[in-house]
Amino acid sequence: MEKVFGARRHDLVASHNAYEVRITDPAGLLNGVTLPSHLVGRVFREELQLEKGSEGKVVAVFEKTGTPAVVVRRTGKGQTILTAFSLGIPLLENQDPGALALLQAICKSAGVKPSIRVTTAPNAGPVEAVVHSRGRDDERLVYVLNWGHAQTNVTAEIPWSGQARLQGKDMVSGHAVSVEHKENRAVFSLTLPADHAAAVHIQP
Repeated sequence: MEKVFGARRHDLVASHNAYEVRITDPAGLLNGVTLPSHLVGRVFREELQLEKGSEGKVVAVFEKTGTPAVVVRRTGKGQTILTAFSLGIPLLENQDPGALALLQAICKSAGVKPSIRVTTAPNAGPVEAVVHSRGRDDERLVYVLNWGHAQTNVTAEIPWSGQARLQGKDMVSGHAVSVEHKENRAVFSLTLPADHAAAVHIQP
């Protein structure tokens, strides 16, 4: 595993304190994707050392110690990315924009494109959306989750070919959701209370 990821773990420090992480090589991912300048790590901090001969490259360090925080290694047509800290907790609990930007950069470098576009107000908390096709081209179930602690207005867009008029219904609240079909996209808006989710069923 050390040779695959390009670094070996020598120690692990567990703590709920935040660790400042500084990006030292913003262009360290595939396809010219740029990394954020700073982000926050939490829960644990691993002590990493590059594996000799593995061609692993340090693209981020812990601000206080200067030790590797993110190691990237090219392998075949892709790459491996090893983080020496928890990425999920700062993203979900601290709403760290740097952690979100790092995750988005990793997906983009791998050629992954989101199946849905979500727009909220600039000061809104984190909102996540997942599209489930249910195995049919003329039907979608869109899960929209408001992780923030305040009510927020959400607009979602998903690809949808054809000209058929669409209808939507939130399976959680039971309320109808207006769906507009334009330019090969299905667009709908809804208001989500704090810490609330919706499951919008869309069909002709």
